[in-house]
Amino acid sequence: MLVAILVALSSCARPGGDDSRQLDTLWDSALKAGQEGRHDEASRLLDAFVDVSEREGIFSAEAHHNLAISEWARKHTANAVYHAVRGAQLSSGPASALRALSSLASMEEEMGLQVSASRSLPFALALLLRREWLVVPLAVGLWSLVALGCALWLRPPSLEAARWVAGSIAAVSLLTAAAGWVNSALFPLSRIAVVSAPAGTAPLFRGPSVQEDGRLAELPSGMLVRVGPGDGALVNVIEPVGGWVDPGNLRRIEAQ
Repeated sequence: MLVAILVALSSCARPGGDDSRQLDTLWDSALKAGQEGRHDEASRLLDAFVDVSEREGIFSAEAHHNLAISEWARKHTANAVYHAVRGAQLSSGPASALRALSSLASMEEEMGLQVSASRSLPFALALLLRREWLVVPLAVGLWSLVALGCALWLRPPSLEAARWVAGSIAAVSLLTAAAGWVNSALFPLSRIAVVSAPAGTAPLFRGPSVQEDGRLAELPSGMLVRVGPGDGALVNVIEPVGGWVDPGNLRRIEAQ
């Protein structure tokens, strides 16, 4: 089920915008390796593709989706989750971001995770209401306000329904835009991290110092957490559980 969702997300079309022979070769070779089940080679080639393309300012959701497939097949769950989130972050629209969220939920279900930062409303809104997409509801809301103003100024009884529709559209659209802006300011994706512990789990401590008797729990690799500001010896984990963890056991989601 998970692989089917991820394959649907990944596109066999070459990520456009660059005619570099190196990128073309890496992309075609990676896709062929993945289709033939050579996932170690596919991951290596896709990692190289992402490194080269992002240094040139090209960010491809498809490359990260394919990396998630290959890393999941290799049972590298932390890397798979990281690239699934990056693919969702780089999605071309809310519909593709929603499909990416669905694949992430399937991953976490197969991992047996009961809690995760990915299940919070702010995380979903950060992916579904990205700032660059908010211009659409903002424009719709403003034009609806103009239409409402005209209907109120003219005041004919025949425009009663039109006033109600325009007012409703304006309210929903402007509230959506406002929610997206506030959410991105208060809950940036750069505060999301994937637990990526070489030992398979990362100890969660009660306070900002390493003490054996202060251990609260073990966080499994692949779990998404939200962290607080600051870069000390230990990083404050805010959700899904509170505590402190070694930053070496976390892989932060990059800010876009």
